[in-house]
Amino acid sequence: MARSVPSLHPALQRLLWVAHAALFFQSGLQFTTWLLAPADFAGGSAWAWVAAFPLLLIGFFPVQRRLGCASGHCTAPRGSRRDDDDRYTGGMPG
Repeated sequence: MARSVPSLHPALQRLLWVAHAALFFQSGLQFTTWLLAPADFAGGSAWAWVAAFPLLLIGFFPVQRRLGCASGHCTAPRGSRRDDDDRYTGGMPG
């Protein structure tokens, strides 16, 4: 049974998406620093970011599906001018 997209205000959806992106970026940065440049890793509270990275990585896909453009709220309605401009009508080169 598929879950429906929560009926949140689009501004709140965008805010949650941006918050997840910021947390994902910060944890990924700390994880990469720990993995590739351990001499530059600060330790302390940075370990919390390293530990959060796998959870945020797994959460990336449901967040994109429910709050990102995969949910369909970023696309133009069918038949709009924008939809017609994106269509490729040319043939193969050569």
